[in-house]
Amino acid sequence: MSGNPRFWKKKCCVWVHGVVSMATMLVESVRQALKSDPRSLPRIAAAAGIHRIALWRFSVGKGGLSVQALDRLCEALGVTFTQKENPDG
Repeated sequence: MSGNPRFWKKKCCVWVHGVVSMATMLVESVRQALKSDPRSLPRIAAAAGIHRIALWRFSVGKGGLSVQALDRLCEALGVTFTQKENPDG
């Protein structure tokens, strides 16, 4: 692989053949719910058991969260995701 490996990894994780990946769509949905919540970030962080700085970094796209932290954040925000049935079987 040529170029900056960090850049390549980010591009690889975000785009798959020009289509935004499912993980990216999930994260962006959670970020949108976070921005829409009327509570302050420190209050949401406390409810989710996440350090407020980690939540701020996540909210502005400068950091990620573990799957466990993301799950707690979704619970604190009242966000749920469901998988649609594939109509093609």
